[in-house]
Amino acid sequence: MTPIHAFTRVAACHVAPRFLSAQKTTEKAISVVNQASRNGANIIVFPESYISAFPLWSALRPPTENHDLFRRIVHESVYADGPEI
Repeated sequence: MTPIHAFTRVAACHVAPRFLSAQKTTEKAISVVNQASRNGANIIVFPESYISAFPLWSALRPPTENHDLFRRIVHESVYADGPEI
């Protein structure tokens, strides 16, 4: 029997998003995906909240000071059927 030599190269992308900009973060992700693919990656992964970015400010500032930032993050959110996906 011939041995099977199957390899999977995974790229775990640890890159900063373009904060509060779904369009610019998506463009950056596409660039990173292309680079990882050129380097032989078969699977390319990003953190779960990469495009929208994690709202770190919610842990650092009082909630009453975060309303403007939450409005912006909602505005920059992506939908499962949106163009970013």
